[in-house]
Amino acid sequence: MKRNNQSCPVSFATINQAKVRLVAFFVFVLAAIYCAYPHWSIAGILLVDFTCRAFKMGRYSIFGNLADGIIAAFSLPQKPVNAAAKEFAAVLGFILCDVLFIISALQLYDVGIYVAAVLLCFSFLEAAFGVCIGCYVYPYFRKMIITDSNDDMLSA
Repeated sequence: MKRNNQSCPVSFATINQAKVRLVAFFVFVLAAIYCAYPHWSIAGILLVDFTCRAFKMGRYSIFGNLADGIIAAFSLPQKPVNAAAKEFAAVLGFILCDVLFIISALQLYDVGIYVAAVLLCFSFLEAAFGVCIGCYVYPYFRKMIITDSNDDMLSA
């Protein structure tokens, strides 16, 4: 899949766009709460939810289950989108939330607000406009992985 000269990870699996955007909205709200009232417990909730989604345990995701309930209650339409880009974005979110949790556990809340602000921006773009930052980061990640593996082959 190409988007603005960027290549997204592609798979045959799909996910409902409405669910993705609702989950991003919940992440946005929680990240905003963290920015206003930084505490390790908020970072912990974000970390648990991103862990579930990043490691393919989505059925345990608090935000995912809440989004499913809202979709069912309001009969929102199904709009399938490629799941691979969203899974990659969930891994990026997991890494950010892991850093946020560690920083918060160390009570470095001033630094944590900057990490939460990044999460806030990414989730806002997905929730409001359907812009997946994973599609923009993935090509650089892939290029870095391919370059590293080519270097390994050349040195062998």
